[in-house]
Amino acid sequence: MASEGKQARIGFIGCGRHATRTLYPNLPLIDEIDLVAVADLQVELAERNARRFGARRFYDSADALLEGEPDLDGVIVVGIPQMMQPIGEKVLRERGIPIFVEKPPAINAERAEEFAARAAEAGTWGMVGFMKRFSVAYGLAKQTAEDPFFGPISMLDGKFANGDYNPLWGIESGGLSYLTGQAVHIFDLIQYFAGPVGEVYARYFERSPANHGFAVTVAFESGALASLNLNSFESWEGFDEWFCITGVHNYVVVEDMLYVNVHREKGWTRLPAEMQLDNLSLAYKPTAIRVPDMRNLMGYTGELREFARCILEGRRPGPDLEAGAAAMRVGQAIWDSSQSGRAIRLA
Repeated sequence: MASEGKQARIGFIGCGRHATRTLYPNLPLIDEIDLVAVADLQVELAERNARRFGARRFYDSADALLEGEPDLDGVIVVGIPQMMQPIGEKVLRERGIPIFVEKPPAINAERAEEFAARAAEAGTWGMVGFMKRFSVAYGLAKQTAEDPFFGPISMLDGKFANGDYNPLWGIESGGLSYLTGQAVHIFDLIQYFAGPVGEVYARYFERSPANHGFAVTVAFESGALASLNLNSFESWEGFDEWFCITGVHNYVVVEDMLYVNVHREKGWTRLPAEMQLDNLSLAYKPTAIRVPDMRNLMGYTGELREFARCILEGRRPGPDLEAGAAAMRVGQAIWDSSQSGRAIRLA
């Protein structure tokens, strides 16, 4: 590969809790990344992360990092969306180099589209941290769904649930906050498998600002359909995440990003005569794969490695800023449908 033996010189802006716990620990595992410098308005956090994760320099602001590091190949920006977008746009405008931002890339779909446009104007790209694409489980499911035996994707069924989700980032509704900050992962994931969404219809139920749920029907431009249960009624002790991707006579199930079950048409076998019930004479044993416990299980290592490799190889990542805007458009359409009682057609 073009990236073999090479490293991308990366600056990291943001040393908050999520970045420090979830993203920074992956950097020493990625041979393609040279962490040159880090920055945070709380300079003591920047100094801590530089020392802990091997950056050569640290700064007290994004401006200081950009001024002090003229030779960067790319910049990672992680914080709230109101922080990531203006800093990311500054990097794109002034340096013209790729950026990586967490999800959601902006506070709403309109701003996400503006963000993507700034990257296009700068002649470069931005990547959004949709790590599920790079998880082991969904990687296996994607590989299965693309195998010729599987057939074209016809249906998706999914549940994505966790505990309390209060309003955040100045968004007044807890439900809209959940679509923006959490379920946006799912809106990217379903399009990763089935292509662009054409229409959504949603119902919404709220017991409190923190506890709410959506029942959603999705029609893809391909004609495929999806049914989604998105809610914050359950417990933070663990996510309840379940997805079934159906082709033609075959389907694959991913449970909690840990288990992958592949159901193949050719796996059907005859039941013994003594077990047959009327006309029921077919039984199937699915192939169950237990995903190993590894550092890149959830996809965080994979997404950061992809960011570096795209820089080194001169190509765009799959989950770019355009994909971020597309995911947010789906979330906004779901909210609009749930409030209006009408199906919403996406442009």
